[in-house]
Amino acid sequence: MSARPDGGPLTPLPPPEMIEDEFHNGSPRFIRHEFMDWNGVRIRIEYEENYLDGYMSHIALHVVEPFKAPLPVTETGYRSHFLDHGIVEACGGLVAFVQTWLDHEALSDEWQAQQLASRQMSLF
Repeated sequence: MSARPDGGPLTPLPPPEMIEDEFHNGSPRFIRHEFMDWNGVRIRIEYEENYLDGYMSHIALHVVEPFKAPLPVTETGYRSHFLDHGIVEACGGLVAFVQTWLDHEALSDEWQAQQLASRQMSLF
């Protein structure tokens, strides 16, 4: 079990699931839901491999614990991202893709400065 930035434990990860969502143009939409922990943040990932009738894939990240905590790819705890087919699979799957994406973006100067500022007390 991972710990939150405040040191408290995160709840256990629920198992992945595939949900048949609303219909789009007469065809069902299949959206995979998975959870992962990244640096003490619990993230729900939604992945639709055949978004827009199969032209691309779609990932949505939702921070669930601590609620709306920032990530290197979003300040609000939510991120919607479109990508070409095969990228997620080439990275070893959904969680591996998001882990690699977040780890890469966490190397940015902007994220490093934000993390440093969040650890320091400010009078202003």
